Amino acid sequence: MNMLKSIIAFSIGVLLLSGCKKDDNPTTPPGGGTTTYTTYAGTFAGSSESGSMSVTRTTHSPEALPKTASIDSITGSLKISGGATIILQGTLNTADGSFTVSGGGYTFTGTLSGTSISGSYTGPNGSGSFTMKASSNNSVKVFVGGYTSQAGRANGR
Repeated sequence: MNMLKSIIAFSIGVLLLSGCKKDDNPTTPPGGGTTTYTTYAGTFAGSSESGSMSVTRTTHSPEALPKTASIDSITGSLKISGGATIILQGTLNTADGSFTVSGGGYTFTGTLSGTSISGSYTGPNGSGSFTMKASSNNSVKVFVGGYTSQAGRANGR
């Protein structure tokens, strides 16, 4: 009877140990899926500064990474006219379209509407507004500057 108990205990031990393999926790999730990148380009302006900005949104399909929240990551840069380039990082909440990025003392908050993101910002030189449009293959061209009408009328008309 002791021999039978020993064999059963040994068998249970072997079964338990064989269930704990190194490959039971894969580093890549099953199911494939895709990761897509969407670039947005645009401008920002306040009373004492202006410039261009570009951000990239990283979206994972549900098969690539299971989503417990609808948050996409945002990375990009801000180019102050006649000044520095500042790195930006933040998030886009796809459930409500809220957008937030920050870097170098700047914070941009806005809303995604269709293929555009717009809102307001605060920074070391004050506050202002921004707008960006989805851009593929550099299809959005950003120009920053002033315009004076050749006709000399108000508001450039």
